Amino acid sequence: MNSTKKIFILVFGAFLSLPPPASAADPLSVTATIHTDQVTGQIDEKIYGQFLEHIYHSVNGGLWGEVVWNRSFEETAGRGACVVTNGCLQMTARQEEFRVPLGDLTWRDYECTFAAQKLSGSEGLLIGIRGDRRRFVLLLGAESNRSFRMELHTPVPHSKEVQQSLLKTMPGQLETGRWYQVRVRCEGPRVQAWLDGKLLFDVTDSTGPVAGALTLGCLNATVQLRDIKVVQLPDDRVLFNGVPSPARHWQVIGAADVVEDSNQPLNGKTSLRWSSRSGEAGVAQEHFALHKGDRLSGSLWLRGQAAKGVSVRLLDGKHVLQAKTLPSPTADWQEFPLAFDVNESVSDATLQVVTPGEATVWVDQVSLMPDSARATGGFRPDLLAAVEALRVPLIRWPGGSFVNNYQWKNGIGPQRDRIGKSGWDDYDPLSVGIDEFMVLCRQLGAEPLIPVNVTTALNDPELLQDALDLMEYCNGPADSKWGKVRVGNGHPEPYQVRYWEIGNENWGLGPTNYAKIVQMFVPAMKKQYPAIKIAICGSGGLAPDGGYGQSWNTCVITNCGALADFISLHFYENPVNYAEPGRFQTFWRETAQCISTSANPGLKLFISEWNARCIDWRGGLYAGGLLNAFEQDSDWVKMATPALWLRHVSAPSWDNAFINFDHRTWFPAPSYVVMKLYRDHFAPQRLALVGEFGPLNAIATKSLDGKHVFVKIVNPSENSVVVRLESQGGFKPTHAGLQQVASDDLLAHNSLEQRDAVRVAAAKAELAGNTVGFTVPKWSVTVLELAE
Repeated sequence: MNSTKKIFILVFGAFLSLPPPASAADPLSVTATIHTDQVTGQIDEKIYGQFLEHIYHSVNGGLWGEVVWNRSFEETAGRGACVVTNGCLQMTARQEEFRVPLGDLTWRDYECTFAAQKLSGSEGLLIGIRGDRRRFVLLLGAESNRSFRMELHTPVPHSKEVQQSLLKTMPGQLETGRWYQVRVRCEGPRVQAWLDGKLLFDVTDSTGPVAGALTLGCLNATVQLRDIKVVQLPDDRVLFNGVPSPARHWQVIGAADVVEDSNQPLNGKTSLRWSSRSGEAGVAQEHFALHKGDRLSGSLWLRGQAAKGVSVRLLDGKHVLQAKTLPSPTADWQEFPLAFDVNESVSDATLQVVTPGEATVWVDQVSLMPDSARATGGFRPDLLAAVEALRVPLIRWPGGSFVNNYQWKNGIGPQRDRIGKSGWDDYDPLSVGIDEFMVLCRQLGAEPLIPVNVTTALNDPELLQDALDLMEYCNGPADSKWGKVRVGNGHPEPYQVRYWEIGNENWGLGPTNYAKIVQMFVPAMKKQYPAIKIAICGSGGLAPDGGYGQSWNTCVITNCGALADFISLHFYENPVNYAEPGRFQTFWRETAQCISTSANPGLKLFISEWNARCIDWRGGLYAGGLLNAFEQDSDWVKMATPALWLRHVSAPSWDNAFINFDHRTWFPAPSYVVMKLYRDHFAPQRLALVGEFGPLNAIATKSLDGKHVFVKIVNPSENSVVVRLESQGGFKPTHAGLQQVASDDLLAHNSLEQRDAVRVAAAKAELAGNTVGFTVPKWSVTVLELAE
């Protein structure tokens, strides 16, 4: 223990992150003093803000209460030509591969069987196994239809390239016009493939993916598939059975011809058309959670003809829960209201839209929302409660990269008229636009911060006017041009949005060009609304040079920093560095030093994207350490918003969200657990904390009424630490409460099945006079509350 490096903590607070001592046989001891009469700084609660980006169904299919995915049929099942003909999925790919995804990253061990036929082309069938990015790939008819191959495809970081590693190959070809039976099985790192009952490949690669979706496709060929079935192993639970639709998230029913049709869509670019001659045909979507007594209502739009009408129904497996029969549509688009009384709870229901007998029908804008979501302003109640529990003071929206090419005017007015936008892993119909976002902010008591799109502003002066129009829509009086539009949309009072951001991650422009955009936008925006606060784009990493590092900040601060109130920094930490939040802190202090010698020394820091890239306990430890650093450096850091905030568990990457969910329920990441613990014990006055803290980092704060003192401690080491704190300065504690989050496993995490594996637990603190003693476990976050 004598070898432990000791550092005295200066009176402005404490933030230390040191390597653990060589020996962990005995607990370390720490003694320190809280000077309750020495306020060393004021902490802005907006460092506990959040960032709501339309990414991986965080909004559409997530926080927004609409339960139908791809309601407008604008999101295609894959890249290339894809239709369903007589109940068979037909795909065409030239030059590059075509893939239709089935399932998601939650799929692990499974077996897939289907029939396949090659119709034309020089190569053949492609099957991606376990993953939307890194995956096993089976090619039948590769090398100009001379071989069968099993490969491992791995994306190259920070590029669009994919590294292809050959695992096994054998001679083989696919005959044109012949139906083949294909079988693929994966268990753990082992993948097997059969063709017409003959085993082709049996490979094991421990470096390969062990979970992920299945993709079916082709390369330089036209193929068709039928009788597609996927079962989970080892229980043979059916994961998929049928034919996917050309529109993603929908499945074909019956022997129909189905195509995405660009002829006279209701809005956007396409609607979905199916034609059938006999029997029942149409489309279906799975994964609806129904709650007894929580009615579903909405509508769909139809045109065409169906002599026997259109049936819309909800099923639990094969059991029909409710069905609605609609009359035959006409040649013109018509809206048909829908309402389903939910008489029983079902965790995984299916929605079907079908026609019996001969029919040709176009469908668009299929929309359903539970009454419970309508009662909250349109938001899913359990996810709304999850975000509400964080007591969010500030929300940054809509992006992130989503703001690039975002046209806010497409996200106002009636939902059926809104034109959506492609995002990360989904097509967002813009159900949540500026009005819905402001409803959310008001419900949560949060201040909005809105980035505006400036991506092509140097070549498109209309973007500036678009930003000014958005400001007028938000802040203009009822008799202004855009204020009248806002009133017409049911929002008579101005929103009075104070915080605005000039773009997002505009590093591709170069700092000089970006500065020109700031010089173009900010004077015009502040002329229209002088009281607004402006954030400008800062760096996105710790590299000393290049567009992502400090050189960007230096150039931007020098050339346009005088026009701004905040510079916005981004940084995502590798989770192996969970114990080193000081890496980022050192970087932003360098930025603050640059600001101090600039023309605008009052420019503040906005850490607008931060996180560790994981959802295990390392992320929780990192969050605690970084939040301590924000509080310590509150003279500079005035606002902060981590990312991701919400993420559907089916997303193919970016598994670092605070709130993780499926269609049924959600679970908190350890970062959420720690941030909520800290937010629940926020106090704005930073106190002097003096002592020897060894491997710990700590911060002490006091409430405005002076009756509560909080000490937040992160122990990233493998040693438990005995802590003894004395309060001086007239504060007389009569109560000491201790709450901790700890784990013996750095990789511990919560899940949909076990949502509280990492959680807050009460611990014991001994209070004697002005001194309190307690133990901080290894790998832990602790909050001590002292009250008079």
